[in-house]
Amino acid sequence: MNDVLKIYLESGLLDIGDDDNRLSLLEKAAADLAERFKAEPREALYHALTLYSTSPSATDASFLEAGAALGNHWSTYRNRFKADPREILKPISFRALQIATSVNGELELSLGYLLRTVPKLSNPTREQVVLDNFAKELDDKALDRWAISADGYDPVPSISAPTVSKVERGSIAAAIAIAAGPQDAQGQPVTGANPNWPQGSAAWTSEFGKQLSEVLAGNIEQAFLRFAKEVQKEVNKSIVTTNSRLDNQSSVVRRTQLLWWEKSRFSSRFRKPYSEMPKPLCLLAMVVDFYEISGNVTPYSAEYLLRKTIEAVCGNDALKNSDLIETGKVSVNELFGKLPIKFDERLGAQTLVESIIGSGSVVANAKGRKADASAPAQQALRIFNELQALALADDAREETK
Repeated sequence: MNDVLKIYLESGLLDIGDDDNRLSLLEKAAADLAERFKAEPREALYHALTLYSTSPSATDASFLEAGAALGNHWSTYRNRFKADPREILKPISFRALQIATSVNGELELSLGYLLRTVPKLSNPTREQVVLDNFAKELDDKALDRWAISADGYDPVPSISAPTVSKVERGSIAAAIAIAAGPQDAQGQPVTGANPNWPQGSAAWTSEFGKQLSEVLAGNIEQAFLRFAKEVQKEVNKSIVTTNSRLDNQSSVVRRTQLLWWEKSRFSSRFRKPYSEMPKPLCLLAMVVDFYEISGNVTPYSAEYLLRKTIEAVCGNDALKNSDLIETGKVSVNELFGKLPIKFDERLGAQTLVESIIGSGSVVANAKGRKADASAPAQQALRIFNELQALALADDAREETK
């Protein structure tokens, strides 16, 4: 996607007047905000949630952060955008997301999964078309991260005998001659040679031993270094192939576990079948169990399996967000206590998962439409994708260190 600031300007979605310098000020503010996202990738998710809502609060922390970044470069921007500064702050957040995801693969995936929770709107505005294109670009990049090799397994190569280069004998002979005496075979003095004559000279013996040991030790060391490099080269070839086999094997094991999960429909953490649990708790337990098996990066086929299993167990009668939140709070430790995900509290947009775990407010889903009640499968996919996005954002923080 091209520079989103220019897209906003060319589409008439943003008016900054005739001063061309102002565009560079917006770019600098977006770059500063992108640096913030690189340091704290979770904040990028909150900006995305705000950006994809049609009715974000003007006091949302995301707008405050974007405003602070812009104020460092254009201190009087509020004079031009008195009525609603969100008009200029949303493009800055958007551009910052574009910059940050271009250099951090885990953050790119994180936002891709988060934006799966944002359904398409009918009759989209020009801004929503741009947002939808961005979400699709991110999502497309997540599709090839969970595949089993179609070509099967490459055999692990045997480690070949390392190449051993011949020692340069001429250089050793010349070095020994230098150690042996003050003159060469033609009777000419040699620079750096043993200054002593061998006949009955203890000094000659000492100097000869000293210089000869340096010659031999140096050549032996070089020979071992060359040998070690050749061995490492062969070992690395084997490691690459072995890692590929292990990755493929892990994918096979994961699929087997997911099929057993789908067939058994049993909660190991609560030690009972899902069908015997209250529906809100059943849905949450199924999602968390599924997430622990499938991991942070999954194809659409995995989400299809989750959706069909949720529909089979929980039916299609709508579930309220409030029921999920209250149920989740009662069993929060059993459900989420073992997940390696950091959960934050924040003023403004948060995920539904964070609303269940913490004190955050329920997020307006689907670009501003309150998801007060949805079919269980829809709720499950939203929570699943949010768990993926949150975990990947935490991984993105590690990637930038």
